[in-house]
Amino acid sequence: MYNKGYLPINKLFADAVIQSLQGVTRPVIILPQDYHLYMMPHYLRKGLGDNVQIQPFVHIPWPGPDAWRILPKEMRDTLLMSMLQSNRIGFQTKQDAFNFVQTCRFHLPDAQSRGRRDAIYIDDREISSLPYPISVDVEKIESLAEDTQTRLLKSEFINLVGDKKMILRVDRIEPSKNIIRGLETFKALLEKYPEYHEKVKLLCLLVPSRMEVTEYQDYLKEIMAEAGMINAEFSQPLWEPVRVILGDNYMRAIAAMQLYDVLFVNPIADGMNLVVKEGALLNQKDGVLVLSEYAGAYYELGDQALTVSPYDIYGTVEALHRALTMPFEEKHKRSNALREIVRSADIKDWFKAQVKDALKRLRENNG
Repeated sequence: MYNKGYLPINKLFADAVIQSLQGVTRPVIILPQDYHLYMMPHYLRKGLGDNVQIQPFVHIPWPGPDAWRILPKEMRDTLLMSMLQSNRIGFQTKQDAFNFVQTCRFHLPDAQSRGRRDAIYIDDREISSLPYPISVDVEKIESLAEDTQTRLLKSEFINLVGDKKMILRVDRIEPSKNIIRGLETFKALLEKYPEYHEKVKLLCLLVPSRMEVTEYQDYLKEIMAEAGMINAEFSQPLWEPVRVILGDNYMRAIAAMQLYDVLFVNPIADGMNLVVKEGALLNQKDGVLVLSEYAGAYYELGDQALTVSPYDIYGTVEALHRALTMPFEEKHKRSNALREIVRSADIKDWFKAQVKDALKRLRENNG
């Protein structure tokens, strides 16, 4: 698959870019996106030489050096050497950028960091490794929140939840999102704090992902089984503790995010998790964010969230309890701070920051 699929497809993308640049004399910045195109810098540099700025952005977490031992040495080294044909590489967080530097140092004998955490040197070239935290389109999301369809969906959720407090999670159905442990945590919350019976509802908006893969089908079955067991054990005539809604409906998610009392985000690994930023921007109830320290958003928003380990059910139960009982003044302060962080750096700022650094390097190279 690697030799017959991944490499040829990367070359096809690179060839298309190279062809489109024939005869172009102005400065060029190429921004390959994510793990699908790790080999593209190699083919671009081979076809275009040093006349372009190559700046990939990696949307997923970059693991530490040991994790890369999973790949065969030849494949691993080829991928890393390709990435090092870039001028700089963008990551979601400082930790991801540092992990890349450490990975190259550990696996490539000629790669050195020279004491830096944000660059790697090889063949007398400096390749920057920098964080550019991705964000959301603030203007578009706020516009969608006012759409007629969103307003109707919001009314439906108000009727569904009633006077109960809502814990919300919005996830793709994949194991890294830690959905089952999230359900187990909610069950543990109801067991330890029975005062929440008939007072709190967990709403799970789940988007099907890779449903053609058997493991993902099995994961969905496990999720539905766990939710069913919680409802079977705790339900009352007028109270269903857990509601799972399946489907890819962005307007529905926007409607629900306006109404949560707690946004529960506990992934095992996440490049950023834009649900966190969307929720912080949209919420109208001074909702509290319970956030895994393994989400990329933690590095920007963690100070205003209740931070948890995604593996710690007991600690997360206590965080949910604190969120549900937090005084209004503290909730209001945290919610406003989260909203301002998101507003201060939206998706346009993310793109501009990358282009700005590329142009700066171009000016330096041209004297």
